[in-house]
Amino acid sequence: MDNKKKIVIGVAILILLVTIGGVIYYTIYKNVTDRETFDGKTENLGNIPVDTTNNSFDLYNSKTEYIGNNSNVSKLLERLEIYELGNYTIELKTDIEPYALIIEFNDIRLDEEKVNEKMNMYSKILLALINNADEIHWKINDVEKGIVTVSNIDIDNIKNYGESSEKLHSLLINIGYYQ
Repeated sequence: MDNKKKIVIGVAILILLVTIGGVIYYTIYKNVTDRETFDGKTENLGNIPVDTTNNSFDLYNSKTEYIGNNSNVSKLLERLEIYELGNYTIELKTDIEPYALIIEFNDIRLDEEKVNEKMNMYSKILLALINNADEIHWKINDVEKGIVTVSNIDIDNIKNYGESSEKLHSLLINIGYYQ
């Protein structure tokens, strides 16, 4: 009788662990089908895991038409968490083309090489999500460190990645945003 109780208890614990594991897996990796976009339309995201899709969806919903919209550009920079690189100010060059966003860091939290690497990646995302942005510049202590433009970028048709959260998600994966 003692061995029988041990077996029953063991099976019950196993069933409980499998159930808990299934719930955790489903919660983290469940697939998303439809979501409402920033303009109120419904978009099918297919079978992209929620854990990464949420970030691309949030970024996509921060998309802005005009680089001159300081409030929307600032919200997009917050979503990208650029503040983690250091204290910064922005300048919007909107008087003549090419339209540019200039990010000036006056106190960086990472080494300069890491900031440049991250800003190169973030610039691609910004070009995809600010419709009329042509250039993203960044400076550290008044010294220009990088420029990414629509024409010098190593990705064809960067603006196409801003057309949907699914396309943006693909860009984020391709440029190593999730690593």
